[in-house]
Amino acid sequence: MLVIGGCRDISDESMKSLAVACSKSLRELRMDECLNISDSSLDCILSGCRKLEVLDIGCCEDVTNAAFQQLGSEELILELKILKSCESLEYLDVRSCPHITKAGCEKAGLQFPESCKLFLELGRSNS
Repeated sequence: MLVIGGCRDISDESMKSLAVACSKSLRELRMDECLNISDSSLDCILSGCRKLEVLDIGCCEDVTNAAFQQLGSEELILELKILKSCESLEYLDVRSCPHITKAGCEKAGLQFPESCKLFLELGRSNS
């Protein structure tokens, strides 16, 4: 488990380094309110941390649908569009991320594991 929620000054580069260092064992990542995190960090996390079960990026206002849409444009398209790389994902919180929408995730063709509790809008579970 890695909890860095509220670390408002953590950079994309720092987050990418953490994701690479923890990629084989990271199961839970809580980075809500990390205000300097962008799509590039999320892309690194989603493509590298294959055992991820919990991801909280609530209030990461610079993260957009593009982080998910980029998954569909890479060589890992089939693996990542179904999020098989994160097949054990149980919880994804993107509340208060104004640039991530259900429509954007659907447009990217993402299908989250059935057991995943997905929070897209403030205060509502979409699973």
